Amino acid sequence: MPGRAWCNRRNVSGLISGTRTPDVASALADWKRGHGPLLARLAGALEAAILRGVIPAGTRLPSERDLARELVLSRSTVVAAYDRLKAEGRIHTLRGSGTYAGPAPSERDPFSAGHLLSIVDNRELPRQTVEFTIAALPGSREIAPAAARLAAKLGPMSERTPGYLPLGLSSLRREIAQIYTRRGLPTDPEQIIVTSGAQQAIALVAQLFRGSRVAMEDPTNPASLDAFRAAGAEISAVAVDGDGARVDDLDRIPPGEQPRAVYVASTFNNPTGTAISLARRQKLAALSRSEGWTIIEDETLCDISLHDAPLPPAIAALDPAAAVYSIGSACKLFWGGLRIGWVRGSGDLATRLAPLKIVADLGTSLVGQALCAELLPLRDRVRAERREQLQLRYGTLADALARSLPSWTWNEPRGGSSLWIELPYGDSASFAQDASRAGVTLAPGAAFSSTERHARRLRVPFVLDPDILRAGVDRLARVWEAYAPRVTTLPLDAVV
Repeated sequence: MPGRAWCNRRNVSGLISGTRTPDVASALADWKRGHGPLLARLAGALEAAILRGVIPAGTRLPSERDLARELVLSRSTVVAAYDRLKAEGRIHTLRGSGTYAGPAPSERDPFSAGHLLSIVDNRELPRQTVEFTIAALPGSREIAPAAARLAAKLGPMSERTPGYLPLGLSSLRREIAQIYTRRGLPTDPEQIIVTSGAQQAIALVAQLFRGSRVAMEDPTNPASLDAFRAAGAEISAVAVDGDGARVDDLDRIPPGEQPRAVYVASTFNNPTGTAISLARRQKLAALSRSEGWTIIEDETLCDISLHDAPLPPAIAALDPAAAVYSIGSACKLFWGGLRIGWVRGSGDLATRLAPLKIVADLGTSLVGQALCAELLPLRDRVRAERREQLQLRYGTLADALARSLPSWTWNEPRGGSSLWIELPYGDSASFAQDASRAGVTLAPGAAFSSTERHARRLRVPFVLDPDILRAGVDRLARVWEAYAPRVTTLPLDAVV
């Protein structure tokens, strides 16, 4: 199976550095070689440099006047070349800011719903579209029987309560507390707050750190990034390798840039499918105690695994004195439409969240909570169901990619339902645009980064039916066949 060693560039502090701005004029030093009008040669050289990553996506380009002066050209030629590349989606302009390499993001605000590629259901698109932006399986086969059992209980339940239980249904809070206790983290139901999906849990916790510095994995879940952006957090990116977040990098954060909180998807990272090693979990717990940081442990994907292996310990279980918010969800395991998540906190942590939950919605739907309470005792059974489904789909996707796109590489994920694919060249955002025109939607790597990195990465889930997975890869292979020569056959003298 294709694979590639994990590698992340770092600055001296250990945090991911921003994209290094190349010397655009030097990258275009031999742009005049070849044939055709100057305009076409300049546009072609710029396109080649961007697609090959010599000028990374997100790089600010010189103004038309400055580039014309450096290349000894008329400004009108540079303007025309920029206009051509803008029309083709290779560069974009931000009003009052300048011109940048790569296609324009849907929004440039700190908070943009356009980043939520992993959870937005676009399956209302025409049926010929292959949807590779959703990393969630259809509902478990246990949903319908559980709903039938619940139907007989709804009448009595509605007579016992007016329906407003802001912190959650007591029977469900007990079930969730028992899950943590069985994992070695003794938990009282009062430590649990039930939320409308894990996304609400993350958003509520993010509000506690409004305007503060928060360290987050990079890459990470776009929806989590947006929750902290919406809270005005200043995000510091922490690299991820095969053992999860590089926790040792946190030791090298300068004193004036220390975070108040650290967000990690410990089991498993979205999109890489990695799990944080035991040593790194212990380090996070120790840092919480020594530095006074709050650890936000997102275990939304912990039940979604290709392997029948015990779950690693929760970070909160490694040090009772550590300040940890543990976030979980029933959506990935049972059904995305269930919209049930939760937060576990020790001491006053849960107390601090309670008022925010009440203001948000006065409580999550009791019908959904009651259905979740019916399902959670079946957790092990459904984990086995999901594992069987994912193993089949992973094998299908991996075989199809190895056959049709052998130059694409990835590491086998420990958990989750996606491949974090690296393209050998080009830019995933521009390739995704080409793929969309062929009826395949993709999530480019930059959507998973607070610093718009991972320009050659794609997240490709393996949750669709096997026949659809194969059809999607066939389409991607045809798009790549047309895309790759456009990158590789451009004159080599366009690259420095």
